[in-house]
Amino acid sequence: MAILTLQDTQLAYGELPLLDRAALAMESGKRLGLIGRNGTGKSSLLGAIAGRVALDDGELRIRDGLRIAMIEQEPVLPLAATLKQSLLGRASVHQEHKLNEYLDRFGLNPNGAFRPEWERAAVWWVIAAWVMMAAAFVAVLLVK
Repeated sequence: MAILTLQDTQLAYGELPLLDRAALAMESGKRLGLIGRNGTGKSSLLGAIAGRVALDDGELRIRDGLRIAMIEQEPVLPLAATLKQSLLGRASVHQEHKLNEYLDRFGLNPNGAFRPEWERAAVWWVIAAWVMMAAAFVAVLLVK
């Protein structure tokens, strides 16, 4: 049974069609990878699935109770006294012990002063690992 379905979806930015009557069905327990050149609509498709981008036409159906997590290409961190507080401010699932583990794994001081100039890649990977861990946990609960 599909947990997510797109039918006849269309999305364009000006003259550039990114989705042209696209269709997709995602089954429970399956994995999906998106590969394509820059500007071909991968992030727009994920944004539509996550409810952050409105489709021009077509239908998106998501199984009741399914939680979708998405990490931006350029995550915006809320201002806070420490990196840890900033990341906790983004959290939809509060798992501070896991956040500490990921910060340590990437060599980031959780209690250091918040500095926007921190290495973006390291901060992005911490956010990605933490958000995906929480999403996987929720998805397992929903699917099983």
